[in-house]
Amino acid sequence: MARPLEEIEDELLALPETSRAELAARLIHSLNGEADANAEQLWVEEAKRRADAVREGRAELYSVAEVMQALRGQFKP
Repeated sequence: MARPLEEIEDELLALPETSRAELAARLIHSLNGEADANAEQLWVEEAKRRADAVREGRAELYSVAEVMQALRGQFKP
């Protein structure tokens, strides 16, 4: 009998960040079929760079409210 998806999700979310990233890459690859392996590696590296920038305080972060306000201002009828 298959395990409930929520149970699997809880177990996977408890994994370390690097393990979750690797699993996410594998799952995406399984959906994309024959994806460009080099492009996939480049995106993994970019995600790590962005995460490092956030952790080290080098990234400018915005709240959801700030982003939505800016978008609404750009797309007013």
